[in-house]
Amino acid sequence: MPSPSGWKESSLRSVGEWRSGGTPSKARADYWNGSVPWVSPKDMKVFALRDTQDHISERAVSDGARHVPAESIFIVVRGMILAHTFPVCLAERPMAFNQDVKAIVTNSSVDGRFLAHWLHGRSDALLRLVTEATHGTKRIDLRDLLAHPLTLPPLPEQRRIAEILDTVDEAIRKTEELIAKLKQVKQGLLHDLLTRGIDDNGELRDPDRHPEQFKDSPLGRIPKAWVATHAGDVVSFSGGFGFPHRFQGHTEGEIPFFKVSDQSTPGNEKFLCRASNYVSRGTAAEQGWRPAPPDAVAFAKVGAALLLNRRRLLVRESLVDNNMMTAIAGERLEPRFLYWWLTTINFATFVQPGALPSVNQGQLSSLLAALPSLGEQKQIAARLDASDLRLDTERAQLGKLELLKRGLMEDLLTGRVRVTPLLEEAAE
Repeated sequence: MPSPSGWKESSLRSVGEWRSGGTPSKARADYWNGSVPWVSPKDMKVFALRDTQDHISERAVSDGARHVPAESIFIVVRGMILAHTFPVCLAERPMAFNQDVKAIVTNSSVDGRFLAHWLHGRSDALLRLVTEATHGTKRIDLRDLLAHPLTLPPLPEQRRIAEILDTVDEAIRKTEELIAKLKQVKQGLLHDLLTRGIDDNGELRDPDRHPEQFKDSPLGRIPKAWVATHAGDVVSFSGGFGFPHRFQGHTEGEIPFFKVSDQSTPGNEKFLCRASNYVSRGTAAEQGWRPAPPDAVAFAKVGAALLLNRRRLLVRESLVDNNMMTAIAGERLEPRFLYWWLTTINFATFVQPGALPSVNQGQLSSLLAALPSLGEQKQIAARLDASDLRLDTERAQLGKLELLKRGLMEDLLTGRVRVTPLLEEAAE
């Protein structure tokens, strides 16, 4: 593909000064815990790097510690992270850095922010330069990196491209921050609603202001109208039906047949709705398999999946394999309340040291739960559902922004779409 008009073919060698990092002596206490950020690969999980986990002192810098000015670019050239990721960061302030990192101080013909975006966009190609040292560590040979081809637009166009991508990055950052905040709010709300509940005015009960609204129970202080009960009194726990070999990969039928691996299928974040296997109603009847009713809660009951997350998933009319369990709400229990209550249970606490991670019906049935009235359960579930919906909305927005950025990087950094008209309009 020919270079866009006005763009110059070059290599990474030409973009500026490449500097190596280092580690100040650990024996010198006065070199550490100062005010100067000291970059290592563990810090390079964000594009715009504002601070680091470790810091060195001004004394270390004056004694020769490797440091670079703001707008310098950091890339990792050694470390196991290169097995799958090519970290690129732009320094938002002057920083020092260690020997696993290279810094690029760009020259007057290259905009640092543009180059950082370009390197990030070329990460897949740059990862193909990774080799393995004799001791197994991943590394990139500097000669190969410097020789990597680069086509540069004129400096004004570089800056405009960087501005556009920075704008999208800022929107992504703000959305990620909002999602993190909403997650914290949701966790607090989950705890408060399942221990304090909602009063007649639609407000959270306050045990400090209104202690008379609470009572002692085996679970601690709970609202007076609530009942402490064993889960087995209000929930039916059921194991799976096995997963016969002949149904592996079977895709015809009306009833989804879920495996543990289906929990991680995109679209199954809350509802098990996309199965890799299906069976017909006739087959299910012949085998004596009874599908779980709508709004049953499914989860892993054995294996590593039990420990890796606390994912609980609502299912429609479905079958599950014998590595999963379903929980079905009885008459005194709202299914969505059951779902939220189960998300608070850490099944890892049931696992015996050295044993295969597993949980059984007896263990779950013996759990104590604080049970509000059905009406209050529905209110609590509705509040938590609304919180979850807000999170889902922001996650969807984040996905759109990330998709937009990928498209813009592909178009703008290759010159497929030019920003020259925008520059001409700005100059008028």
